[in-house]
Amino acid sequence: MLETLAIIYVTTSMLVSIVLLRSPHFDRVQKLSQAAMAWVLPIVGAVAMLVFHSVVYRNMRTRAQPARRNHNKDEIMIAPSDFD
Repeated sequence: MLETLAIIYVTTSMLVSIVLLRSPHFDRVQKLSQAAMAWVLPIVGAVAMLVFHSVVYRNMRTRAQPARRNHNKDEIMIAPSDFD
């Protein structure tokens, strides 16, 4: 049981370290502090950092894409003079 937890701890912490090294979104100090958190807080810290980076990566990726207009034909257009 203890060996399994140790393997999970080392694997998740290494995975977080790799994700941090490849991430262009943070500076060196932020990466080092997040890696330290992943290694100091066993398993919970590593999983928290993975979730955090997946959310940041998803947000950065969606912001980089241009906004798309909705061309729905069922859309009702209301003129500003309708409210006067």
